[in-house]
Amino acid sequence: MEEKKASGIRRFEIVSVVAEGPSCREFAGQPGTVIWCDPPVRRRGEWTEWGYCVYFPGLERYASFLESSLQPTGRLDAEEAHLGQRYELSFDTVLGADADVVEGSYRVPGRLWEIFLFTKKDVPEPRHVSSTWQSGITGLEFVLPKGTVLDRKAVLRGMAEAFGTEGWVEVRGPDSLLLK
Repeated sequence: MEEKKASGIRRFEIVSVVAEGPSCREFAGQPGTVIWCDPPVRRRGEWTEWGYCVYFPGLERYASFLESSLQPTGRLDAEEAHLGQRYELSFDTVLGADADVVEGSYRVPGRLWEIFLFTKKDVPEPRHVSSTWQSGITGLEFVLPKGTVLDRKAVLRGMAEAFGTEGWVEVRGPDSLLLK
């Protein structure tokens, strides 16, 4: 059986986008730093490519790419440059008036990006627990009673209670699905 290919790009390595096409156009010529590497998985008997979450400081934007779309530079950025400076959160989905599941990523001062997940279940009161996903990324899982409205306000309220601050800033952060 064919073995999974080792990553050709390291975490915190500075890269450039070499792929062409509409989804890559805005990133052309912009240096970016890999903040997360997602290993290949076996699908239909073949290995997929490595996936990477890249931060583009010039655009203040995160985006996901396959390895074939990136050119490594061999230079590394300091991990400390990617630690949170404030309380930030990013939603993966567009929120309406009510949802059954909401997830995204968050970053707090002194820490790298983590994941939040809110779900509604048959529980008497809201609660949250620390969690570690299969990738090793940590974060918080919130469970709300089924009758609760799960919207942007509910997420901000839960995050404020969990961290003891209401000063959350909504940003365009990394996609939690890639981080998981």
